[in-house]
Amino acid sequence: MGAGKTITIRHEVTYTHPREHVWVAITDPYALAEWFEPNDHQPVVGHRFQFVVDGAAKDCEVLEAEPPRRLSWSWQYVPNPKTGKPRQSGPMKISWTLVPEGQGTRLILEHSGAEHVGWLHRTLMRIGWKYMMKKFI
Repeated sequence: MGAGKTITIRHEVTYTHPREHVWVAITDPYALAEWFEPNDHQPVVGHRFQFVVDGAAKDCEVLEAEPPRRLSWSWQYVPNPKTGKPRQSGPMKISWTLVPEGQGTRLILEHSGAEHVGWLHRTLMRIGWKYMMKKFI
């Protein structure tokens, strides 16, 4: 990997639902847990929260919240509880952009900072986000 190269995972999906409904799916902690992972998310800039599943946690902070248009989080894996070692070497950023598309919404996900993880982990994240975005509404 070249020094300074930024890797971003990007997915776009168009839903038949209005932006306000899609916004709820990515901001309400209960709705978010239905399609992604348990969390204590609140769409308020500066709010720190976690996604936790099977003992693995991601520390996050809301960086942007512009309802119902844009949301972004910082994303940092918590060290492995068994080894104490970090699961990757740097923070990442998850950004959601909601664009009106007729009566529906085009949802754009950008997961940047993926250069901090190995190619296999990036591949699994790419597949995972695609799967999650198909099932959440």
